[in-house]
Amino acid sequence: MSLKFTRREFLKLSSIALGVAAFPTLKPNDLRLPQPLTGLGRITIKQARVLSRPHRLGETLGYKGRDDIVTVQRAVVGEGFYPHNHVWIEIPEGYIYSSWVQPVKNELQKPLTTLPTDGFYGELSVAYTEAHADADPNTAIEYRVYFSAVFKVKEVKTGADGKAWYKLFDENIDPAGYWIPGETLRLIPPEDVTPLSPNV
Repeated sequence: MSLKFTRREFLKLSSIALGVAAFPTLKPNDLRLPQPLTGLGRITIKQARVLSRPHRLGETLGYKGRDDIVTVQRAVVGEGFYPHNHVWIEIPEGYIYSSWVQPVKNELQKPLTTLPTDGFYGELSVAYTEAHADADPNTAIEYRVYFSAVFKVKEVKTGADGKAWYKLFDENIDPAGYWIPGETLRLIPPEDVTPLSPNV
């Protein structure tokens, strides 16, 4: 029995075939891996397995806990736990699935001693820091803030340790604000947040 196609069906099938032919098959080496490929990473789950190879069936060599900081040697493609991600992070002890690792930096800043009239926005420049009830490392820890989080700072003062501390204001935390060491927060310059097309 011969199959017959209408002109419309033929054109639809032809366009699909041409579309498929236009896109070459990707190989693992063609994948662009996430940046940075080296540096530091923070474990984001309660217990991350360190495996002997970048494969979900690799031998378990150990574990890393939440907020442990690891040295990232490179990113490689293997077989992941989830179908949308097959990238693994190589650390000195083995391999950790990249979905469990946040790339971070540890860049201490020179704190401001006086603030602009309306304060400033700052971005955390270390893996994480503890937010205290007051500008004193011996006061209660109220919150933990993580790398790249952005906060409004309206107050600075010299803490009990003789260093500059910033008071954070954010709608998601206590309206009274928390205090963190000033050296952990990078000032975001106005040009970084200036609208690209202010007339649109």
